[in-house]
Amino acid sequence: MTQTKIKGEEKLLKLTMDEADIYRAAVNLWGQRAQLDMVIEECSELIKAICKYRRYIRDPSWKDIVLEAIDVEIMVQQIKHVFHVDQEMWDHLKDVKLAELQAHIESSKKEKGGGENHLQNNNEA
Repeated sequence: MTQTKIKGEEKLLKLTMDEADIYRAAVNLWGQRAQLDMVIEECSELIKAICKYRRYIRDPSWKDIVLEAIDVEIMVQQIKHVFHVDQEMWDHLKDVKLAELQAHIESSKKEKGGGENHLQNNNEA
């Protein structure tokens, strides 16, 4: 697997806290409202990176999208702590949403007349 250098990667700190503890500490330190505002901000930054990628293809690169998606993932994990959702409930709700997506995929396949080859495969952003 090829490693890709990411801006700021050389400043990586060794994690001394468990991931869940980091999320919890962020919510406790900055508060629920501030962290929910950050969810909105990080989502908007991801949207902006995707729009720029689609418009300019190479600027910003796919790395910008990935980094913004990771920021969103970190903020989404904090939502669990803001609303006191345990992992079991989160996983259950995620399974429900995945089942809905699966049903939608199957329905779309039938509408398109068959297998996966009939689904639109748009590799262009």
